[in-house]
Amino acid sequence: MCQYMIQISEEAKDHACFRCEHGTFHLVWDTGVFSLTLKELYTLKGLLIDIRQGGAPAEQDRLRIERLKTSRGAEFFELWMANVGILLLTQECQALEKLVSDTLSWVQIQPPFTREGHLKAVQLFTDMVSLPITLEALHWN
Repeated sequence: MCQYMIQISEEAKDHACFRCEHGTFHLVWDTGVFSLTLKELYTLKGLLIDIRQGGAPAEQDRLRIERLKTSRGAEFFELWMANVGILLLTQECQALEKLVSDTLSWVQIQPPFTREGHLKAVQLFTDMVSLPITLEALHWN
């Protein structure tokens, strides 16, 4: 079970990505939370880019995406992550692509994810917001 999260990127109030102490990425989209590996994030980015540029429906790993149209001709995207699906309008698909890209950009400049690195990041954050907290208070398990 994840106890500590670092927010990596945010696209809107209810659209963000966090990383936990286990190195898993937790993508928050509206009321859903999707747990993804780094490999799955790269896969998701590729699928989003491809489908938005007119590519065919695609499925890879636990991810599947396709472009659909309503009976009135409005375009939307259906994205499945494991057994949970979400519907995205074109602008939401672009926002999700940006969120995933921002997250992957963050990963490129971060050192390997370690317990010490996570504690240091939490400490830096708490220093920035001037919270009185010590590393011992985090109860790392």
